[in-house]
Amino acid sequence: MLVFQQPASEEFKNKVFAIIEEKQKLEMDKMQKENPIYSFYSELPEDYEFKIKTDPEYAEQVGKELKQKVLNESLTPAERLAAIGQLQMNMYALNRNELEHLDYEVVDSMIKMTNRLDDEKLRVQALEMLSHTPVIDVRIARQFKSMLDKESNDYVRSIAVDGLMSQFYQARQNNADYRKQLALDILNVYENTTDKSLQNLFNLHLGDEERLNDLKKVAGL
Repeated sequence: MLVFQQPASEEFKNKVFAIIEEKQKLEMDKMQKENPIYSFYSELPEDYEFKIKTDPEYAEQVGKELKQKVLNESLTPAERLAAIGQLQMNMYALNRNELEHLDYEVVDSMIKMTNRLDDEKLRVQALEMLSHTPVIDVRIARQFKSMLDKESNDYVRSIAVDGLMSQFYQARQNNADYRKQLALDILNVYENTTDKSLQNLFNLHLGDEERLNDLKKVAGL
């Protein structure tokens, strides 16, 4: 017996599309709930990166708006940190080492937020963002140095070590004095701490003899 497949009705297709759309929305809501700092990705226009690269006026306007979000204390920490994440993404998209709107005020707000957050999950995400920021700033190193003394959680301390090393390597191109001080500070902790756990964390970064020698050379030792 031959069975002829009837074309799907418009109503049926609409129902299928509605189910798919609802599923995608639930997945997006779940992702944003688990990782609210990077929720802005889902809201960007498809041509966003192209416009940031090719339209200076658009990039300037977006930068100003994002900076105002960061400084706006009436917004939630997640919203403000998302704005910082987008600013950092813009810097990478433009292939720059600096961005006008990622300035002293923004870095200051970022550090203050990491110190005030009660939500531990959001705080860890904020610290991870700070540790990978392309911004070179002595206050960032100071923040991570103090965390090595105050924090008891090894993962949080590993973020601090990662942040210090990131600042050291990024300072290579344009800030010799800051880089030398970082090298001295890192070596001082590494060589003098009696905390075995902290030593192990540094060993993950400095276990390579070449890296250790690079630090000593920059430190003038």
